[in-house]
Amino acid sequence: MLRCPRPGSPSVVPRIRMACAFVRSGKALVFLRYQLSVATLSFSVAHPLAAQALSPELLAKVLRGVASVEPASLHISVPLRGTSTLPLVEVTINGHGPFHLLLDLGSNVFLLRRDVAVASGAQVLVHRQQRDRDIIACDSLRIGEALFREVVGGVYEQLDVDGVISYPMLRNLLVVLDFPARTFALSRDTLRAPTTGEIDVRFEESPAGPLVPIRLRGTTWFALLDTGAADSLAVPADSAHSLDLDAAPIPGPRVWNNQTGYTNTLRGRLRSSIAVGPTTLLRPWIAIDSSLQRPQVGMGLMQSWRITLDTRHQVIRFLPHHWNH
Repeated sequence: MLRCPRPGSPSVVPRIRMACAFVRSGKALVFLRYQLSVATLSFSVAHPLAAQALSPELLAKVLRGVASVEPASLHISVPLRGTSTLPLVEVTINGHGPFHLLLDLGSNVFLLRRDVAVASGAQVLVHRQQRDRDIIACDSLRIGEALFREVVGGVYEQLDVDGVISYPMLRNLLVVLDFPARTFALSRDTLRAPTTGEIDVRFEESPAGPLVPIRLRGTTWFALLDTGAADSLAVPADSAHSLDLDAAPIPGPRVWNNQTGYTNTLRGRLRSSIAVGPTTLLRPWIAIDSSLQRPQVGMGLMQSWRITLDTRHQVIRFLPHHWNH
């Protein structure tokens, strides 16, 4: 997900269902999430194809994100920029830059901020009066020695980062996010056998990104692994009745979503522990958000992990932590 304050509402946390995080804008702490839904992609095509519906072929390119990744013997490692809860990587786009894009496993669509799209020479494929719905294409995007060809996604007028690298762009690769060491690695390697302390967990894929198992009071849920979210754990409001909270929830930040409008969130503390993969959280705080469709695990927790995603075999590897929050 991502963030960008809504004009005229500096105290409100905006979001567009794709990533989320806490960032400081002046003295204000801003919270936001972005995700582009298929419904959002119901655009008309720019002149000379005005009024023509978005083709299934173009929609497939948007949801795939990238046509290919080079070289065939891919093996790169680059520093993570940003903060402990805002993982950014330095990129060049069409040979221009550098720009800093959010690595967002909870995002289903590649995004650029409007001024970055212009500066990088991105081509507008689909345009409509509501310019936050434009579809763009970039000939190339480079991260270190990794070259992403024919990158297709969306553009927003306001983002608090230069853009977003989505989960679909990383499919069929071995992805290593070592947050304590502040490094990001990509390869086509085969996942080696785990060493002492490493634990492998199967994840499920969804249109939004990878889903990992979380266990509470004998029940297993699947939560979105969302590196664009700053909270540790968040659940939909309709799941709150299943939580064993030690007291009534308290008000959380007010958020804004371009699809659902304003949402007042809540926060509560669990009376018992919860298991996230092999990690046990002792009485953690949980965010309760009526705009969510599923639970999510965010950077508040993942910042202490080294995560390896084998996207071809849907296996996530990480070290267990016992963590009070």
